[in-house]
Amino acid sequence: MAFVKGKSIADSIALAQEIFCDLDMKVKGSNLILKFDLEKAYGCVSWPFLTAVLQKFSFSQAWISIAEQCWSTPWFSVLFNGESSSFFKAERGLHHGDPLSSNLFILVMEVLS
Repeated sequence: MAFVKGKSIADSIALAQEIFCDLDMKVKGSNLILKFDLEKAYGCVSWPFLTAVLQKFSFSQAWISIAEQCWSTPWFSVLFNGESSSFFKAERGLHHGDPLSSNLFILVMEVLS
């Protein structure tokens, strides 16, 4: 919920507390709760998986092709101790700061949830 406009991380915390209380009251015995760290998730999104997600949500092939160009064509360079490396291309992931990336990530999380 932290990535949805109008929602904050506090909403997620409140929801988690409600779920924990519900589980404790309703389900006696062993419970399993998983927490996923999404801090580096942007960089781990597989491009073929992202293409499949867009197809599953019935995006047109023309739009998918445009989106693929956005995430696969940038070149990067790393600045280390004042010196930049040679340029290289990413092989997976979404780009922080790209307005399209947050929306694509929401679709990915929708499929994974």
